[in-house]
Amino acid sequence: MYFILPILCGLFTLGVGFGLGGATAGASTVVAGLVAAGVAAWRWRSPLTWCLTAAAAATLAGLSLGAGATGHPQPACYPALHTGLEQARVYATVLARTRATRVGLLTPLQAHGLVRGERTVPLCGEVQLSRAAGSFPLHPGEQVLVRARLRPVSGNRNPGAPGSDLLAAADAPRARLTAGPGDLVVLAARPPGVLAAARVRILGMIQRAIADPSARAIVAALVVGDRSGISDQQRLDFSRAGASHLLAISGLHLALVAMGVMGLARRALLLVPALSRGGVEAGRLAVLPGLAAALGYTALTGAAPPTVRACVLVACLALAHLARRGPDLWRPLSLAALALLAARPENLLRPGFQLSFMAVAGIALAVRGVGVPRHEQAGFGAAARRWLVGLCLASAAATLVTAPLVARHFSQVTVAGLAVNLLAIPWTSFVLLPVALAGTLMGSAWPDAGAWLLALAGGAAGALDSLCAAAAALPLYREVPRPGWPVTLLLCAGALALLAGGKTRKPLLGLVALALACALVGPRLASGPPPLELTFLDVGQGDSTFIALPDGGNMLVDGGGDPRGLADPGRRRLLPFLRARGVRSLDWVVATHPHPDHTVGLEAVLEALPVGELWSCWHGEDNMWLERLHQVARRKGVPVARPRLLRRGGVTIRPLWPAGYDGECADPGLSSNDNSVVIRLEYGKAAALLPGDIEADAEALLVRRDPALLRAQLLKAPHHGSATSSSPGLLRAVQPSLAVISCGLQNSFGIPPRRILRRYRRLGIPLARVDLSGAIGVRLERDGTLRWRALMRRGDWRAAPLPRPGAKVLTLSQDGERYQPGRSGVGSGKQHGITGDSQHAYRRRDPRSPEHRQ
Repeated sequence: MYFILPILCGLFTLGVGFGLGGATAGASTVVAGLVAAGVAAWRWRSPLTWCLTAAAAATLAGLSLGAGATGHPQPACYPALHTGLEQARVYATVLARTRATRVGLLTPLQAHGLVRGERTVPLCGEVQLSRAAGSFPLHPGEQVLVRARLRPVSGNRNPGAPGSDLLAAADAPRARLTAGPGDLVVLAARPPGVLAAARVRILGMIQRAIADPSARAIVAALVVGDRSGISDQQRLDFSRAGASHLLAISGLHLALVAMGVMGLARRALLLVPALSRGGVEAGRLAVLPGLAAALGYTALTGAAPPTVRACVLVACLALAHLARRGPDLWRPLSLAALALLAARPENLLRPGFQLSFMAVAGIALAVRGVGVPRHEQAGFGAAARRWLVGLCLASAAATLVTAPLVARHFSQVTVAGLAVNLLAIPWTSFVLLPVALAGTLMGSAWPDAGAWLLALAGGAAGALDSLCAAAAALPLYREVPRPGWPVTLLLCAGALALLAGGKTRKPLLGLVALALACALVGPRLASGPPPLELTFLDVGQGDSTFIALPDGGNMLVDGGGDPRGLADPGRRRLLPFLRARGVRSLDWVVATHPHPDHTVGLEAVLEALPVGELWSCWHGEDNMWLERLHQVARRKGVPVARPRLLRRGGVTIRPLWPAGYDGECADPGLSSNDNSVVIRLEYGKAAALLPGDIEADAEALLVRRDPALLRAQLLKAPHHGSATSSSPGLLRAVQPSLAVISCGLQNSFGIPPRRILRRYRRLGIPLARVDLSGAIGVRLERDGTLRWRALMRRGDWRAAPLPRPGAKVLTLSQDGERYQPGRSGVGSGKQHGITGDSQHAYRRRDPRSPEHRQ
């Protein structure tokens, strides 16, 4: 009966997973299932029946909670439903402490109402308040009035992003207020609480005592859970070294705090003779101060989800010890998982939740039999050997069982952690953390001694940082394709079965191997000829399209970007997606035109991945954004070329525009947008048109040249669906079965305007919008079939209608020489009737000129 609770916890977790994955469990289904289980248990009173009843109840309860936790309609007062382009006044209450991030301060608010003009709307959800670093602090419970624009916050809605599974299940954007210095008014102030004041005082002590910013950031993360000072390079180094868990307050750190307090309390209680005469065990009574210390430390560090998980586990172990239970881990671990999932079922999709519980389970299986012969049990040497063997086994087990999850969430696997953790875990747990905590405690009574100890902790943190940086420089990590959930779970099950031992290990490994083979080989046997696949990525207000050719080749068209430098979609969005897809190199990268919302993100891609060729098309005029991209290409040895006709894997890549002028690839008589590279992809009877940011004049010129060349089932809406593009002539020439609009969610440009959306609807063209749905995937078959879906939402691939009978589909010409950039006089502004002042008048027509704007 020992494993009844762990088995029920596993079934409950399985039910939650199915519920979060889209399986539905109505109230009638749950009630009927529970009633049937209860009747069966009452009719056939046997242990087996009771076990089956409990299993059915746990599974149905988990399914019900998981299905009801995500994907449900938001109430009318949900703040994200009231975002807009104009400013408003929002009344709210501060929910929790302000958190420092790389881009400023974030404070969670409980919104109560919104006033926009003469209209007042009640609100009933959480809003994030964003302010510049260095702003005055806000304390929980304060009433505030914020004058700002309420914006939606969608996050990284591309496959491969950490936490993308949770985002796909939630399917509900949040809202954020960005307040300047005069946009925030505190209506009802409240003095900071004891914990908030302690956090500020401790951070000030760390700031004054440690000069090295890298070491200071590590100490702040370990002592008070403040990770805002950790640089991106530090995160990357610790990740590649397999030591990312050391930057968070883990269960081991929390257990050390609790055990330290328990040890001091036990020694103090032993000094009280009355307790021993009364039969009170000092060891059991000391558990209460240790548990209080764990709870207080969790609250001090901000009660982050990883710390809460560790605190629940420590509390379960402490209560088991109070109840005179023997050394046990599986039942407290199961209780902790049940408590966290019952409180918030979506915790199951958080990478930290999965990694922490899987690591603990692997460690428990690996070290359960560690011991030494009886004649060696006494003495320091035997204890040291036993501890070292246990540490080695724990490090290897944690790395083995969490490797599939790390590959799933972060698209990489590292073996450096096997060696690094043997040094880093003892160094952090028994040197760095105790010295840092002692320094913070002593600093309150004796500042000089506290500063000296914190300086020692800073030196220890610097050594840890150097160790991880050196390990990250070694080729011990590997970027891998992102496995699906069936493969990930089977690999984790195989790792646990390998560590379990006993007579059941070989049968379990055999079953796991068989199921894994079916999961890997089955989809490939069932699939037909590979399609041409296009993924329109979410890069905010910009464009980026990844093209996967049927033969394994690939192309990346544009990369998004922010001219202000506040965000780098190349590093934060494109590279995680490419790594999750298993892309280790790119055959072609295309910069359609030199605007920052198309080129800036490509710089990080060229820096990180081998690229066969960079396509760009421009004339002799200087352009800062194109020159930056070309500099990166020269530094990385990437050849730069003009777009040209290509055929590969049954796909023809046909550039249609610009036509060039006087030997130049682009036309100086046209604007940057109208000089965008226009690409047509042809795959059997299917075609896709990627027109960049061309506007009405270039659209008219293309239609006039050869409208049959524009016919395509798939159209990326030109210029993000703005009012200056998507002319009726172009849409009638293309006749798409689907159009995709790529733009930022509620962007300040007002794209796409309503009249353009009405135009698409009036012409019967279905729309898919990246701003509303996140990344859009499209599959084109050779017979012209088009299927698409929003990759970050639940649902299957939707089929778009086939081309109408009799519609003209372009076939390949023998020479293929329809596009010849640089031919003298072809495609010039003069040739197309845009001459003299009219050229400059056209340049001024764009309201977002000059060139560095959208």
